[in-house]
Amino acid sequence: MKTTYIKCLFGALGLFFLPHLCVAQKSNIPNNLAIPLTLQQNIISKNLQKGELVEFEVAQDIYFETGNIPAGTKAYAEVVKVNKRKGWGKPGKIVLNVTYLQIGDEKIKLKALYIEKEGISKKGKAWTWFGVGFFYVPLNIIPPLCIKGTEAILEIGTTTVAYTIND
Repeated sequence: MKTTYIKCLFGALGLFFLPHLCVAQKSNIPNNLAIPLTLQQNIISKNLQKGELVEFEVAQDIYFETGNIPAGTKAYAEVVKVNKRKGWGKPGKIVLNVTYLQIGDEKIKLKALYIEKEGISKKGKAWTWFGVGFFYVPLNIIPPLCIKGTEAILEIGTTTVAYTIND
């Protein structure tokens, strides 16, 4: 009787603790599992190109019935759109799309809202220079061309939530 009781106790404890000790595999991750992601480096629109991958990390351990995703697991976002700052006060802009989570050799698809960041516009200043220059010195339209907006910067620690997609 004692042996049966002990087996049941260890069996119950094993069912409770075992899934949390197993690292997730693509086949056992539930659909629409929320995963908080954190950016680990500053990103500036001046240094990016469209199609480039930006690295995020899972912010905390994620537990579910058949396993877990440990904190620090790498996730990647693709640069969908990037504009560098331009003349006439136009600011830089970055748009990222979170695409997948990398667990070992497996890629798990993710979906999330686009991450968008725009620099500070200085169009008002440029148009003021143009207006003043046009009325007082007709050839003085060069200063607005030199006034540029600021670059878009995504700071370290930027956080977003992505959701798993099962094929």
